[in-house]
Amino acid sequence: MIIVHFKKKSTLFIKFIFINFFKLNNLDLKLDKKGGQRYEVERKFGISTLCTRVGLQMIYFDNAASQKIRKEALETLNKGLKNCFANPSAKHKFGQSLLKKIEDHRNYFTKTVKGKDLYDFVFTSSATESNNMALLSFDFKEGDVAYISSSEHPSLIGPLKECEKRGLVIKELPLDESGILDQETFFQNLDSKVILVALSHVNNQSGVIQPVEEFSQRLKKIKEETKIHVDATQSFSKLSISLFDQYIDYMTVSSHKLGGPKGIAGIYVKKGVSIKPLLYGGGQEKNLRSSTQSFPLISSFTRAVKEGMDSLEGEYNRVDNIYKKIRTTLKENIPEVLFPFSSSDKCKVSPYILTFVVPNISSDIILRHMEQEEIYLSSTSACSSKVKGENTVFKGLGIDNKYHKNVLRISFSNETTWEEGKIFCEKLKNCIDEMSFLMPKKK
Repeated sequence: MIIVHFKKKSTLFIKFIFINFFKLNNLDLKLDKKGGQRYEVERKFGISTLCTRVGLQMIYFDNAASQKIRKEALETLNKGLKNCFANPSAKHKFGQSLLKKIEDHRNYFTKTVKGKDLYDFVFTSSATESNNMALLSFDFKEGDVAYISSSEHPSLIGPLKECEKRGLVIKELPLDESGILDQETFFQNLDSKVILVALSHVNNQSGVIQPVEEFSQRLKKIKEETKIHVDATQSFSKLSISLFDQYIDYMTVSSHKLGGPKGIAGIYVKKGVSIKPLLYGGGQEKNLRSSTQSFPLISSFTRAVKEGMDSLEGEYNRVDNIYKKIRTTLKENIPEVLFPFSSSDKCKVSPYILTFVVPNISSDIILRHMEQEEIYLSSTSACSSKVKGENTVFKGLGIDNKYHKNVLRISFSNETTWEEGKIFCEKLKNCIDEMSFLMPKKK
C-alpha cells in the first residue's frame, strides 16, 4: 500500500499525474489530504503499457478533426496506388485514360450538389488550400469590407487577416446567443462597401448549422456583386446542400472529414466568378491548380463521398439518435454538465458534433485521463490547438470566458455506435467523479 499526502496548495494537475502514475504501474493507492478531511481509497488498476491499455477497444470521438477512412475508400485507394500510377498529364493512352476518369469524378461532384454546368470543381490538397484559394483570389481596394465570424476555422480567418494588411476591412459576422447567424442584425447594419462574406455551413466547434442557402439568397438580392464563400467541410455528404440557385460563389469540401484519404479536397467555383491559382506551373485543373493530379486520391475521395451521399438520410437519423442518447445520459450522470448549443425552432445543430462544458475541471486533464482508457475526444479544433492566449473561437460563439478551459467536443461518424456512447458516458462519469474527489471542497 502506498500512501500519498497532498499539501493544501497542490494543484489538480499534480494530483492527476500522481494518480495516473499509480495506474500505469498497477499499484494500490491510498490518498490522504493532509490537514483536512481524510480520504481512504484503495484501488487495483489493470496492467497498462504506455500506448494501449490491455483489453480496451479504442473509442474515437474526434471525427470532426479527422475521420477514419471508409473501407470502400481504402480499397479504392489501394487499388489506385497499385494499378493507376501513370501521370494523368502524360500524352500516352495510360495517362489519358486516367485524365478522363478524373473528369468523370469531377462531373460527379458537380452533379451531387445540382451544380452541373453551373459550377467548376477544382481538386486541391486540403480544405485550407481551398479556402485560401477562394479568399485570396478576389480583387479589392482599400476600405472594402469582408464579413466573417471570429468563431470560424483558422483557414477562413487567416487569409482574410492577410488581406487586412493590404487595406481590406474585416467586420464581425454577428451570431445570436444560440450561435446561429443573426441575419436581422447583419442586414440592418450591412456596410455598403461589402464585397465578401465567408462562413461555414456547420461550425466545427459548436455544430451549429448555418442557413447558408437562405442567407446567400437574401444577400444576393440586396448586393448581387458581393461574393459568398461557404466552407462545407463539416457538412458535405452528411447534410443536404444545393448549389442549383447559384447564390453561393465558392464552396470548400474535404476528403478526410468524411471518410476519405488525407491530401485531397476540392472547391466549387461558380462559372463566371473570378478565382486565381495559388500554384503556377503545368496548368493542371484548368490552369487553376498546377501540380500532378493524384488519381488514387481523387478516386478514393469520390468513393467516400458516394458512400456518404447514398446513405445520407439514414445515417443522419441514426447518428441523431446516438447524439440524443449520449446527451441525455451525460446530463443524468453528470448533472453539472452544460450544453452551450442546442437545436431549437430557430437553430439547428448537427448531430455529428456535440460540445459540452464540465465546470471546474480542466478539459486538458479530462482528455489525458480519457486517453488512458483509449477514448479520444477534443477540447477545440485540431487546427486551433496551437493557438495560445484567449480562445477567440469560444468567445465568438458566446461561451462564457470562465468556461473556456472546460469545453469538450465529441464528434461522430458512420462507424459510431450507441455501445461506444454508453461506454464513453460511463468512463467520463468515472473520470469526473475521480477528479471531483480531488477538487478542493467549498466551504
